[in-house]
Amino acid sequence: KFAEHKDFTGNMGAVLDAMSSIDSNATEVLIIQGDDCVFLDEKELRKMLEEYEMLQPDISIMLTKHTDRNRTRFILNDSKKVVEIRKREEGDDTLGLFVNGVFIFSVQIIKEYLEKIKDKNEDNADKEKEVGIIDFIVEEFKDGRSIFGFESKQPWIEVNTNVQLKKARDFVARRKFMS
Repeated sequence: KFAEHKDFTGNMGAVLDAMSSIDSNATEVLIIQGDDCVFLDEKELRKMLEEYEMLQPDISIMLTKHTDRNRTRFILNDSKKVVEIRKREEGDDTLGLFVNGVFIFSVQIIKEYLEKIKDKNEDNADKEKEVGIIDFIVEEFKDGRSIFGFESKQPWIEVNTNVQLKKARDFVARRKFMS
């Protein structure tokens, strides 16, 4: 099944648009952002899914160590539960754990979020506001949802600029050459 995201209201907007295509019996949804999927390792993805099944969090996110950009950092405890979310501070070049575009959500949480934003939109003329997945996760964290992180050991390259795209192409070419 395919769901088309026409209004460009952010990556969480795309998830919300896709909800109508999800089987009515589904209890979880796996989201993989298209520009990040080339860096996934099947074994890691399976391990993340196994951990999700074992831990049963509301949300599971794949994370990678990264220093680039001013990204939202996720701090985990020893059991991989997210205990803090914070913005990277100016001049801080230390490695942090950042989202790399793979998420598992409870369908119920997404439905509740749909209702929440539907109510907000009815009171607000700005219905076309862009909603990001990270914004959604931060909001759910503040609301006390259980969020667990799975740390990927794979190299990850953000693909938002031509320079990053070239770097990703070179990575993929090397990966194909090595396999």
